[in-house]
Amino acid sequence: MEEAMQEALKGCREWALVDEAGEVRCGNLHASRQELKDAHEAFSSREKAIAKGLMLGTMRYEVHRHHPPLIYGREHRNVPEQSDGFALVRIKERGTGKKVCAMVVYPMPILSAYIVPRLVDVCKQHVGEVQ
Repeated sequence: MEEAMQEALKGCREWALVDEAGEVRCGNLHASRQELKDAHEAFSSREKAIAKGLMLGTMRYEVHRHHPPLIYGREHRNVPEQSDGFALVRIKERGTGKKVCAMVVYPMPILSAYIVPRLVDVCKQHVGEVQ
């Protein structure tokens, strides 16, 4: 599964499959356990997610779209062409039924219109049901 996800998400800076406790199941995303738990909790309140944004590592990301099972947006630097985007997708893991979240951080010129469908497809194929 890890190799398939890595191949499908080529070009992304970081990615991970994370459980509700904030444990990284696979991937290379650098964020604290609390930040990863907060990412899961972002699905519970659109208002909070948009107001608070999302912290991953040292970067704050603005939430532009909150449409569970998808959340995505971008961080803002002085030069928009150098900004990174992020996307989260919530999944019911095949076999265990547990909720997990796949996350990616991607650089420009990659856009959400390109990476979000790829993330959803690879999750459906290798992790479980997107919900």
